[in-house]
Amino acid sequence: MKTSRINYYDFASRIITTGLVMWIPLFLLLSPAPVRAEDKTYEEGIFEVEEWAPEYVVTAARFKQRVEDAPSPVTIISQDEIRESGATTIGDLLRNVPGLEVMQFSPSDYAVGARGQNKPFEEGVLALLNGKSVYTEFNGMVLWEFLDINLTDIKRIEIIRGPGSALYGANAFEAIINIITLSPEDFRGNYASFTAGEGNTYIGSLRHGGQAGRFSYLASAGWDERDMEENRHGISKRIPKGHASLIYRLGEDSALTFDAGGSGGVGKLFYDHMGLIKINSLYQYHSTIGFQKGPLNFSLYWHQLVADLICNNEDILSKGRLIPPLVDVAEGYSWPANMDNQVLDGEAQGSFNLGEYNSVIVGGESRHAAVDSDLIDKYRAQIIWSAYLQHQFKYRRFLTTFLGLRYDYHPATHKYFGFGPDKIFPLIYKFSVISSPLKDHTFRFSIGRAYVNPNVYYLFNDNDFQFNIGTLHMAGNTELKPRLLTSYEGGYQADLFRKLRFKGNFFYNEMTNLWGTSTNIDNLTMIFNNANRQTSLGGEAELEVMVTPWLRGFANYSYAHVRETISTETGGTRERTSRKTPQHKANSGLRLNLDNGLSAYLAVNWVGDTSWPPNMNDPENPGLLNPRIIELGKVDSYLLLNLRVGYAFWKKQAEVGLAAFNLLDNRHLEFPNPSQNSLNQLTYVEKVGRRITGTISIKF
Repeated sequence: MKTSRINYYDFASRIITTGLVMWIPLFLLLSPAPVRAEDKTYEEGIFEVEEWAPEYVVTAARFKQRVEDAPSPVTIISQDEIRESGATTIGDLLRNVPGLEVMQFSPSDYAVGARGQNKPFEEGVLALLNGKSVYTEFNGMVLWEFLDINLTDIKRIEIIRGPGSALYGANAFEAIINIITLSPEDFRGNYASFTAGEGNTYIGSLRHGGQAGRFSYLASAGWDERDMEENRHGISKRIPKGHASLIYRLGEDSALTFDAGGSGGVGKLFYDHMGLIKINSLYQYHSTIGFQKGPLNFSLYWHQLVADLICNNEDILSKGRLIPPLVDVAEGYSWPANMDNQVLDGEAQGSFNLGEYNSVIVGGESRHAAVDSDLIDKYRAQIIWSAYLQHQFKYRRFLTTFLGLRYDYHPATHKYFGFGPDKIFPLIYKFSVISSPLKDHTFRFSIGRAYVNPNVYYLFNDNDFQFNIGTLHMAGNTELKPRLLTSYEGGYQADLFRKLRFKGNFFYNEMTNLWGTSTNIDNLTMIFNNANRQTSLGGEAELEVMVTPWLRGFANYSYAHVRETISTETGGTRERTSRKTPQHKANSGLRLNLDNGLSAYLAVNWVGDTSWPPNMNDPENPGLLNPRIIELGKVDSYLLLNLRVGYAFWKKQAEVGLAAFNLLDNRHLEFPNPSQNSLNQLTYVEKVGRRITGTISIKF
């Protein structure tokens, strides 16, 4: 791998200077008064029974609030649910969440989308780790399996559906997934866990936490290894990881925090434009320094990802798959890639009251990104800064309104924001109204806008593909506009008979400036462009039931209908219904917990069929060298039955568990394999089969 051209000293000095200008005035101006606490009446349990405690969320509005008071639909996966599910990946944990789209390509690679949007390397879901984004500026991908945390260290996962850019900026397009880990004040002592099973699965984790005076600390380490499912022998992933955090209490309401971690290893990725990409090595590191005093919060976050990737000749998607066959990748050609992606992000936030019924959250962020890769024209650095404000008006439980406003400056797209017929309104917004006119019944309506900025790969791409009839040059497009989403949402929640909870949500989304590609056959070039539009209509229905304090159940159903307007190569447009996302999905399950230590978790996931057109093209306008003529195809509907049984002993400080993912061994694809011919029978996307694992864990 070549030597990086990133100037680390200059990179750090610029954000420190910017931070002093932005954050010191904010600290001086903000009132130290905390946001008004809820009336005690509203702190009662949701069902007013001891067995079912109220649920709180911190991600939806950047402060702690009851789930039914949040301005967006919320799903929470608790630490107990994570353990009881027997899941071995974050992707499998998210399968039960209504409205999410999970596609697995191999044991080490999956994509997560939401509400009708799903594809490999989906950029529209903002993934956060303890409130800090983990996507890469290079191509917007989230490497879920390379996060430096163990599943056993996760305290909770908060999933917010719908646009969230008004508070979180770019990529909070379809949903936000915030993974919150155990803090040093949540755990004392030692914990060890080991999982082994089919497919040469080996997962281990160790954790130690303690306290010394005002210091609380927590450190963990892990190992995650698994083979490929089928057809391609060898390691799918082998990832060691480590994480540590520290809290120093300055006073009752003030603290200094430090958090750091790292992971690295080997694996495989699938990218539908390229094929199977081998990760020869990938390492990522992060650290966060934070200061909190009452309602004021300050943080400085650093993240680096260094990767060495290659797509060999036999793994490139178009090998033997283009139509006509004479247009094929040159013999012996391989596509090597490397990247060094660094981010330094500073953020400050404060909250204060404006009278009895009003509260305000205000904040600012400066994000410095530097990317070096052989796939772009040169080393690129960019500074993105933003300011946001959220106003909450609350009159008892009868009426609550949220208004969020945000301004972001991005060096490549700021020219499109402003006032005028050809401009995008410069403020990203979201307005929500929540009302509880009747006890245990809550209504919500929201309108909002979200966006995704084009990543560095789309803006500055500069690489060649060797075909047997010539060289195709891929070029970036610095004139790309951000993807835009305007969303209309409604929701209703009811708590019935102290045993049932129902949630219903609907949405209508309008998306413009979606990204595509265009090919110039005369000079053999391909560039990215803003080609398409989409509308999507759908919703989710959820039901939770507490049969007894030791037996609970859930069921949910999701629907999404996507309509797309496609630009053709002749300059016209054509509308069609998109079936790349399953229109129908349903999940259900039971959780059993007995006082004698026995537990069981049963979940059923059903996902409808999908149909993927020829890659990246309108079938009516095929181009000779356009990669869109790679056939994709149909994915049949599938059903997963997952089961785990466990037994806790030694005063419930130890537990053994046996889990079966896809118990019925319904082997299926979740993304189509490209069409194959007699010359090439390689498989790029793995079938998802059964996986049985056993786990033993102990706290001491």
